[in-house]
Amino acid sequence: MSCSACGAKFEAPVNGACPSCGARFDNLPAEAVQAPAAVPAPPPQTEVFSAPAASVQPVQASASGPAKEARAGFWIRLAAHVVDSILLAVANLLLDAAGVKGLDGMLLSLIVGATYYVGLTANGGQTAGKKLVGIRVIMVDGSPVTWGRSFLRWIGYLLSGLPLGLGYVWAGVTKPKRAWHDLIAGTKVVYTDPAAAVQGVAYAPEDDKAGGIAICLMVATPLLLIAGIGITAALFIPKFANLQGRSDEGGTKGSLGTIRAALSIYYGDLEGVYPSDLDALTAQGKYLSSLPAAKLSKLHPASNRVSAYPSRSQAASADEGGWAYIDNPADSEFGSVWVNCSHTDAKGTAWNAY
Repeated sequence: MSCSACGAKFEAPVNGACPSCGARFDNLPAEAVQAPAAVPAPPPQTEVFSAPAASVQPVQASASGPAKEARAGFWIRLAAHVVDSILLAVANLLLDAAGVKGLDGMLLSLIVGATYYVGLTANGGQTAGKKLVGIRVIMVDGSPVTWGRSFLRWIGYLLSGLPLGLGYVWAGVTKPKRAWHDLIAGTKVVYTDPAAAVQGVAYAPEDDKAGGIAICLMVATPLLLIAGIGITAALFIPKFANLQGRSDEGGTKGSLGTIRAALSIYYGDLEGVYPSDLDALTAQGKYLSSLPAAKLSKLHPASNRVSAYPSRSQAASADEGGWAYIDNPADSEFGSVWVNCSHTDAKGTAWNAY
């Protein structure tokens, strides 16, 4: 078809008019008039109700790999430990002020420390120090720490501290940032601020497995410590025992001199008369408050017992420990006193020769 007004050619008019110039074609048959294209109705709007959004977690999941999380390293843990140590030191001072000292004080202090660390870690994962710096102890799978794991972690403190604190430093020099007590208990320490995970690190499950080096060190450390204690004991205990023996020898010789000095004063006071027995020296504490003991280390038990003899010849073979005394006024050595032992001292001299 063509428009008589403008000459435009077209297949059919639109709404009874030329699609080019708009001239009306009222006399055209109805079938020649093109109806406007139908506009499809929009699809019905369906209101969708979605579940409430989950709360933000410290660990942000990633669609391309393992989740990211911000774990606490050595220095932030050290800061928390300093705070906890100050609090426990104050508690110990209060115990001391209350008169709880000695072994009882040590045991009670241990109980207070265990209750503090184990109880607070099992109830929220935070001691006062950790809460102050914003970190928390959780299990590797993200679940809360149980009482059993918390106690195991506290026991692990001993192992972490044995080799000059290497087990604690382990949290600062390894990617998983887990100290030895964390490896033992299956725990980790993370920041409580959810925003910290944005700059965190992605940890794969294999990262949290205890490596061969850590296992070897944790096993070898107590063994080396035990071996070191054994070697030290083997080297120094005999020397210490020898020093103790020499100290006892010196003390015994000094005590012998004290008794002889008291006898001399007694002899002077009584104008040339020795006592019939050494107990006279301690009467009313005038010369001696008490007889000192003869300490002969492994030879005889320490004793201040006095064995009286009529003459030195009859006491030549005596070896009873304590003191020997000549109580016979007719003997030329009346009033003599010596150590009642026939063994030799560290110098090789017989004790009864002094």
